[in-house]
Amino acid sequence: PLFIIGAETLAGSVQMQNGNLEEAGQLFLKAEQNTRSLQDETRQKAELSQIFLLLGNLERKRENYQSAADYYARSLEIIESTNT
Repeated sequence: PLFIIGAETLAGSVQMQNGNLEEAGQLFLKAEQNTRSLQDETRQKAELSQIFLLLGNLERKRENYQSAADYYARSLEIIESTNT
């Protein structure tokens, strides 16, 4: 699963950079879904924080600033919870 998650997030990032925002969003959401099936909670949190950061960037590009801020907050919350 980690290889698939990595491939989906990388492909989503490439699509986002190329302006294919809908395709990027679909890839990031697939990666999120696959990440939730990981048994290793530490790995799951690390992957989810990265995916939420990417989804925040995507929403910023779409000019959905509140949604972007929400994703950034979710990413930060995960990071802070793992550093305590």
